[in-house]
Order: sequence, then C-alpha cells, then structure tokens
Amino acid sequence: MRSFMHKQRARWAVFYMPIVAALILALAELPESAFAQPASAMKIGIIGSGNIGGTVGELWVKAGHQVLFSSRNPEQLKPLVDKLGPLARAGTVKEALTFGASPVTPTAPVSAWRFPSVVMTPRH
Repeated sequence: MRSFMHKQRARWAVFYMPIVAALILALAELPESAFAQPASAMKIGIIGSGNIGGTVGELWVKAGHQVLFSSRNPEQLKPLVDKLGPLARAGTVKEALTFGASPVTPTAPVSAWRFPSVVMTPRH
C-alpha cells in the first residue's frame, strides 16, 4: 500500500508541478496594476456568514467593496463587522438580497436552505 501511495505522489508531482511553476512565473510577470483595488466599489450581499461567507466577505472588504453579511441572527455578526470596519455591516437575509445591484453570494450549507415545495407537472 505504501508503495502505491508513493507512486501516486510521484505522478502528481510530475504532472502538476510544471503547471504550478508556470502559473507562478506568469503571475510574477503581471504588472502591479493587475493587483490594484477596483476602480468602482461594489455592494455585495452574503447569505450565511460562517467560515466561507465570513472569509470571502473579509477579502471583499479588504479589496474596497461594501459587504452586507447576513444571518438568521444578525446581532451575532457584530464582532465580525466591528473587526472589518465601515465597509462591512450586518443584516437579515432579506436585506442581503436587496443590498445593491452586485452579486448575492449564498454561502450557507445546503442543509440550512429552506426550499419551497415544488410541484412537478408534465409538459404538453
């Protein structure tokens, strides 16, 4: 079994390492302006502010965008919003859906979603 694992790792390294190296070299050649903050800030609503939503939202705030973090209990998001500063705020899911024209990012686990019941009807 151990021999098989070593062969798999060696195959991975042979295949992926040149790709990773090429990507690193390509990124190193980009001008600094490619990493500059956006010219116009977006307003982004995030549904679910756990591990994924909190992290992605934090990155958007650091990039200069306004972010509304939503939760069933928005008052529990106060530490996150306070840490991120004036571009971050907390609200309800309904507020996130109407927050600006930019994307709404659902980051809550599927098990937490509440789907309306769907009736399937045959097409004629």
